Amino acid sequence: MIRNKFKKGNSLLEILLAIAIFTAGSIVVALLVINAGITMRYAEESSKALLYAKEGIEAMKSIRDQNFSNLIGENVGNHGVAIIDGSWSFSGSSTLEEYHYTRIISISAVTATTSKVTSTVSWNFTEGKVNQVQLTTYLTDW
Repeated sequence: MIRNKFKKGNSLLEILLAIAIFTAGSIVVALLVINAGITMRYAEESSKALLYAKEGIEAMKSIRDQNFSNLIGENVGNHGVAIIDGSWSFSGSSTLEEYHYTRIISISAVTATTSKVTSTVSWNFTEGKVNQVQLTTYLTDW
């Protein structure tokens, strides 16, 4: 019977190959976990931004219901909104939400009884990368 002297144990090459495969697999798993975390954070921040944009549109509907003339004439342009004395009102040129979301409401006149309202929410997801969500609706004097 011929004995193979390499059967007694693993050769150095086999050990290095096993370490390389384990390391590569570990790196892939780590990258997947990191990427999943980034994706979850982006989804959460996008959802919040969308809610702030919807809130801006609803605020403009409330302002319209108070008096449609608030959406025409000198009020055409960019605004922030805030609840003042229990109702929505214009407040500056933008609104800062949760320290890093900025909401701007843009109003433009379409006709004497129709205004185009755009609610834009922007935020910095990472340094140097500004994301934004924008919703547009038309409000009429009814």
